Amino acid sequence: MKWNFNILNEGFDYQGIRDGDIEVFDKTRYQSVVRESIQNSLDARLDEKKAVIVDFKFFKIDKNQLREFSEIERRLQKSKEWDKANDDDRSLLQNMIGAIEKDYYSCLEISDYNTRGMEANTTFDSFAHSRNVSTKSSETSAGSKGMGKAAYFALSYLRSLLVSSIFYENSSILFQGISRISTHPIEEKIYNYKGYYSSSV
Repeated sequence: MKWNFNILNEGFDYQGIRDGDIEVFDKTRYQSVVRESIQNSLDARLDEKKAVIVDFKFFKIDKNQLREFSEIERRLQKSKEWDKANDDDRSLLQNMIGAIEKDYYSCLEISDYNTRGMEANTTFDSFAHSRNVSTKSSETSAGSKGMGKAAYFALSYLRSLLVSSIFYENSSILFQGISRISTHPIEEKIYNYKGYYSSSV
């Protein structure tokens, strides 16, 4: 598995490191992630007679166990070299790069129980591959604009997530890494701001 960023083709939009959806949550990062996680889990309750449990675990992991994440560090550095990045962009990128620890990554793991999980072509696709798109399991689900997912990226100094889910109907296991950084140049090619960590895009 590796990080995959598509080459930006002619006619596609450039994207700077300043993302309006993400910046909405900048001042309330932890509160927003907790609120968004709990709300998403409540919306996906499996057994209405049982409580939904959401577990938050903060830990550090040795970089040797996540070697491929050095690719995100490299691409953040390349984002600083993009000729369309202005001084404010480079300042933000430098703050993000400066937050990167030397030997480990700081991680927040969020797990939930008594939930439906995400289904590949609906809820998971909405979370992983869509912007401002929401797929809710019922009409009573809270939130509908699809912006809440940006709270997770706001909390990550690498703007990167690892997402996994088991869908209750068929026990299918889904996994993908998602990164939302900036359009960036590498070896005279321009790459898209969004990348995926998987065996295929």
